[in-house]
Amino acid sequence: MTINTVTSTTLNTDRLVSMRSEMDELNRQMGTGLKSDSYAGLGDDRSTSMATRAELTAIESYQQTIERTEVTVSIMSTTVERIDALGSEVKNNTSNDQFTLQDGSRTTSQVSAEARLDETVALLNTDVNGDYLFSGLSTDVQPVAPTDEILYGNATQAGFDQVANERREADLGGTLDDPTLAGRLDLDVTAATVSITENGNDQYGFQLDTAAGASSSSPNIAVTGPTGTPEALTFDVTGPVTEGEDIIFTLQMPDGTSTDIRLEATEGTRADGDRTFEIGATPDETAANINAAIGDIVDELARTELAAASAIQAGHDFFDNDPPLRVTPDPVDGFAGATAPPAGDPTNTVRWYRGEDGPVDARDTNTARIDEGVVVSYGARANEDAFRTVVRETAVYATMDYSADDPSSSERYTAMAARTRDNLDDDSGQTLPRSVSVELASAVTVMDATDGRHESTKSMLYQLYDSTDGVNDEEVAAMLLSLDTQLQASYSITAILSELSLVNFIR
Repeated sequence: MTINTVTSTTLNTDRLVSMRSEMDELNRQMGTGLKSDSYAGLGDDRSTSMATRAELTAIESYQQTIERTEVTVSIMSTTVERIDALGSEVKNNTSNDQFTLQDGSRTTSQVSAEARLDETVALLNTDVNGDYLFSGLSTDVQPVAPTDEILYGNATQAGFDQVANERREADLGGTLDDPTLAGRLDLDVTAATVSITENGNDQYGFQLDTAAGASSSSPNIAVTGPTGTPEALTFDVTGPVTEGEDIIFTLQMPDGTSTDIRLEATEGTRADGDRTFEIGATPDETAANINAAIGDIVDELARTELAAASAIQAGHDFFDNDPPLRVTPDPVDGFAGATAPPAGDPTNTVRWYRGEDGPVDARDTNTARIDEGVVVSYGARANEDAFRTVVRETAVYATMDYSADDPSSSERYTAMAARTRDNLDDDSGQTLPRSVSVELASAVTVMDATDGRHESTKSMLYQLYDSTDGVNDEEVAAMLLSLDTQLQASYSITAILSELSLVNFIR
């Protein structure tokens, strides 16, 4: 009898090796949780697995973008909210402040307004990792010039203070030190005819309001105009005027505001500041008195309302244009006789905003793709209306100076404060930083919703991934246990077979 132990042993050894290899694979699956360490091992599921992994990678990339963008937008939102608060603080101070000069030429609230302007400028120059948030597409450029340079210029360029002073001289037709000012109106009386004629070429000073027109309640005062080029208005006194009768006309100012002037006839003596005119013994005397009264009222308004309106318009010239607009002086009469429209020259005037200012909407200067077909916009420019309004109005209010020796200073300050307050008081919020906050909040809402959608999609994709790439731990454990039992039995059989021989068999 022949016992082929070699063949039996070889077969058992091969089986053991195969079972050992199968156990190693099951141990790998138990350790990694994956069916295979290569796509080839997935069989027909490999296409599904590859597509699932690609989609998961894309989603994770989108979520990383959302995370980074939300950090940036959060910083922007905090910054914008503070700028809005600074504007509100300046506005509130114009209501509460008394006309008491702190440093000889400015009130306490003006001094604090300059400090708030400095903070606003610093906030608009905020950067994240070297990228400026309010510079449009030019994220590597600091968008706003230093406060001191904006207000007071540098060695070769004028700042806002100088631009405003030049504009005021052009609007007033002189300086506040002059004994009389007419605000670029030529006032004249010839016999019984009073005439008011513009001489600012529709650019500077008071403008006669043609839409509002002019009138008189007296049948013996004939009114003509305003009309013509330059525009002129005349009052012809043709006979006796009765006490209480009046003349009315309206003057427009550079910033778009206007004031109505009503002068009432009186038989008494006109006191300074009264909006009356004395009735004369003759039409010529009455006309002379009307002319004198108009001259007094125009001088008063020029030093107060017109001076304040001029400062506001200078703010628009400087902050709303690039390069800033500046009065071109008359070759003979200088700024007081200027007639040419303001012009810009970047070589002699500070440009307060230095970032990108192209045709692209400010919000679209910085975007993030957070999903297929979903892009959020969160860019900003320091010179867009919302921020420029705060910068401009704060700068204008902070820069104007006054003198305790000038009796018109208090009224001029009041007129200036009222305009600043009105320009910073926008209930709709469309011209203030809070409008940008709303848009940034909208971007955050979109990102949060998209991130939530990504999480839901990831959950479903991971389930699909587990079905194609993953293993059932319980099944693998059961297979390992069964295989281990088989291995132990095989080891025992192999050991027994290895002891078989003819000698042992006979024995």
